[in-house]
Amino acid sequence: MDEQTQEEQKEIQEEEPQESQEAEETPEQEQESSEESEDLDALTKAQQLAERIEKANAKTEQLLKRQEKLMADSIVSGRGLAGGPQKKKEQSPSEYANDVMSGKIKPKDD
Repeated sequence: MDEQTQEEQKEIQEEEPQESQEAEETPEQEQESSEESEDLDALTKAQQLAERIEKANAKTEQLLKRQEKLMADSIVSGRGLAGGPQKKKEQSPSEYANDVMSGKIKPKDD
């Protein structure tokens, strides 16, 4: 039995260095694994960004539909953009003088 245990111990000792060599990564393997992890990180970030963009697009679409409905309601109710009060344009003194001289308006009595 001693011979068997000695042989088993020798086999175990021979296997251990092989396992440690397999466990150690060469610089090339480390670089490849780091590149793969960077690719996965970039992919994960891209997916998260895509999700955020999709959520923002959905929110924007919802707000646009709401704005369209409000504009349609204001137009139907008579408060639309075209039905607003007209602003009077102030005349400059020279424009007023030209209008008085041409007879478009009567002069103001001071």
